[in-house]
Amino acid sequence: MVLGLPLSGFAQSTITGTVTDEASGETLPGVNVIIQGTSKGAATNADGQYQITGLEAGTYNVLARFVWI
Repeated sequence: MVLGLPLSGFAQSTITGTVTDEASGETLPGVNVIIQGTSKGAATNADGQYQITGLEAGTYNVLARFVWI
């Protein structure tokens, strides 16, 4: 999943969200969410929520990776 998110108006911005399974709607813990082209990222918590801070205003591609065993 790749999402382009526009960010504007702030020197430092934050991206937050919740990752869910498309089929079931259940939240997914332990998903790695990264901003492509940066060293910024986070893992989702037990409720599937993440927060990535310290971003400059702009447009980013957000990539979520989940390993299903």
